[in-house]
Amino acid sequence: MGTGTTSIAITLSAQASATYQCFNKPGNTPEGKPKSFGPTGLATPPTPFPVRHGSTTGSLSLGPLGPGDFSCPSGQVLFLQAVTYSNTIVSDASGNSADATPDPISATLHISV
Repeated sequence: MGTGTTSIAITLSAQASATYQCFNKPGNTPEGKPKSFGPTGLATPPTPFPVRHGSTTGSLSLGPLGPGDFSCPSGQVLFLQAVTYSNTIVSDASGNSADATPDPISATLHISV
């Protein structure tokens, strides 16, 4: 990135996995296994970042994989339980790239969908 550059396109990519689970209204897990999706490649579109004095800062994000057509029976609520991102790479239009550390990045969640 030269000092004469005014912006550069940055892309974030990763292999993503997600696990979803149904819960009944009291918050208990009914019989049945959680449903896992992935790994699936995700990427942001190239996003222009302003360059000032040869450097740039900003943020990009990738959401978790959705549950597809997985749904819960009547009277149950769907929750996102876990996400994992691996091979997470930030790259620019000049061919520079950086891998995320640690790899993989995982989180255990309990978010109503």
